[in-house]
Amino acid sequence: MEIMNLANAFKCQVHDVRKTSIMVEITATPDRINAFEDLVRGYGILEIARTGLCALPRGGINED
Repeated sequence: MEIMNLANAFKCQVHDVRKTSIMVEITATPDRINAFEDLVRGYGILEIARTGLCALPRGGINED
């Protein structure tokens, strides 16, 4: 899974992996976060939060 390789390269924490989605957390400088976002944008970003401490639902939009 190429996104997992990118997440590992950027030292992201992977919180959830599903068939159609993956949830990662990246704590880094804004430039590094922008670089990661640019690399994964081609896979389709369902949701992004750049607000510090927050909570996000697990799974995809139409997943049970």
